[in-house]
Amino acid sequence: MQNFSKEELISQIKDLQEQLQKIKKQKKYGIVWEEKAENIDKNKLPMLEEDKELRIENDKNKPQNLIIEWDNFHALSVLQNTHKGKVDVIYIDPPYNTGDKDFIYNDDYVDKEDTYRHSKWLSFMQKRLVLAKNLLKNDWVIFISIDEHEMFNLKLLCDEIFGEKNFIENFIWHKNSTKNLSKTTSTNHEYILCYALNKEIVLTKNFFREGKKWYHEVMSLVQNLKNQNFQPKEAEKELKNFYKNNPDLKWISMYNMIDENWNIFTSSDASAPKSTWVWNTYDVIHPVTGKVCKLPSTWWRYTFDTMQEHLKNWNILFWKDETTVPRFKRKLENVETEVKKSIIMEFSDWKKDLQKIFEVSPFDNPKPEKLIKNILSTFWKDIFVIDFFAGSGTTGHAVMELNKEDWWNRQFILCSNRENTKENPEKNICRDITYERNKRVIQGYTNAKWEQIKGLGGNLRYYKTTFINKNPSIDDLHYSFIHKCDDLLCIKENTFTKVSFGEEIEEIKIFHNKNHFTVILYDMLYFAKAKEILELFPDKKISFYAFSMSKTMIAEEIAHIWKNIVLENIPDEILETYEKIFVL
Repeated sequence: MQNFSKEELISQIKDLQEQLQKIKKQKKYGIVWEEKAENIDKNKLPMLEEDKELRIENDKNKPQNLIIEWDNFHALSVLQNTHKGKVDVIYIDPPYNTGDKDFIYNDDYVDKEDTYRHSKWLSFMQKRLVLAKNLLKNDWVIFISIDEHEMFNLKLLCDEIFGEKNFIENFIWHKNSTKNLSKTTSTNHEYILCYALNKEIVLTKNFFREGKKWYHEVMSLVQNLKNQNFQPKEAEKELKNFYKNNPDLKWISMYNMIDENWNIFTSSDASAPKSTWVWNTYDVIHPVTGKVCKLPSTWWRYTFDTMQEHLKNWNILFWKDETTVPRFKRKLENVETEVKKSIIMEFSDWKKDLQKIFEVSPFDNPKPEKLIKNILSTFWKDIFVIDFFAGSGTTGHAVMELNKEDWWNRQFILCSNRENTKENPEKNICRDITYERNKRVIQGYTNAKWEQIKGLGGNLRYYKTTFINKNPSIDDLHYSFIHKCDDLLCIKENTFTKVSFGEEIEEIKIFHNKNHFTVILYDMLYFAKAKEILELFPDKKISFYAFSMSKTMIAEEIAHIWKNIVLENIPDEILETYEKIFVL
């Protein structure tokens, strides 16, 4: 038996006490993995710089959609400055970590034989999901596509980050294709985990119901009008006023008809039927037999006004896709109100989404456009969507298609990278696929059959990577930010149109949208000139950014011009954000 001195025994006891304290601090339940360091250069602070040659702008009053070419960790770091607490919905399709060259970590593919395969994936995802959580509004949600390889690890990770109580659903979507897992089984489904930042608030907003919010509110109003013995024509006027006073319902362009039997219909002026094909697209219940059938094809001879009279006796059903805007009259009381099902519809030939645009699909397993539309159409407002694993750009395509269908103004940011691996150092997925797909969707393109596909219109801006080196001197670090904050602040304030005010002064930058101005002052020597320019816009909301100045030093100076001015100092607010992420 080995003899120990008194000092050695005391030292060993201390070591045991320290180990015991560490054990006590360890999680009692949850997911544990060995943290694998990621090659993120913390001496470089990320910024954004627009590639103006790739800008597409069709309507300055419409949303400005963005694509960011970057490693998504850096992209999410920048978005902490611009979109913290501003995002409605996040949808991501991260690498599934199958071991078949689908997951890159530290510039190398992770294969099935890698001992730390799952630890690397969890380390990778944890960093990004923590940053993504900060972007969500308090009452909105995140969707994450995954398959069986990391499904159960991801569920535990999300329970830890978002809270188990904020789990919404594990949606299962059915594919019309299978993959063999063994000699006994094959799968034809994948998963979409959904979490809320605050589930209780989400539930009060009545999301995840296939019946639209407007249905419940309209029917409640109609019942009240009936109880008050309103006549149909009077009720119709009240219904129209209801739409006008509730723009969130997004039915301002709809007109309504209430017949003598209190049958209520909605229809859009813009999509009134113009040809015979419209009639054959609707299932109806025959007023005599009660059986489901198609509208009579001979009805195309009738005028639109005559059609209104005929439809009083026909119970027109909704299409299976509850989320689309009705092209013609449908009875409101037939809208389904059941909750959204956890099994999502089957999708077939979904690889053809890309084949139609690129002729040869650049990805083997892109997500179906209809799948993303199915998810996003759950929500009944102009949502802001972010996808920071946007390889094929399906999310942007789906958002624009939905906007085309119902005239809303959803907006998106897609983050994609170059896939800088040793095998493909020059491959640029973001530029050649993500951007190119959405560009063609906006501008139109010729498909594989040489058919001309009309563009959907819209706006798109493309941003690239730029870095600021972290210097020992804080003054040098501040100086390196001069004239590099324009793009970042324009994105933050959603003001992209530059204001020209005669003499061009590099130290003063002003951008605007129809309601809002952003002023960036890089040199306080030009403060008097900035005040002079501000006086030209006394009735506008203004965000004023002054370089390296305290807010209190300029607050009193400009308060008399317009009270609706938000003051910020740069780059301090940007550096404070990065300090939390990169530990300056």
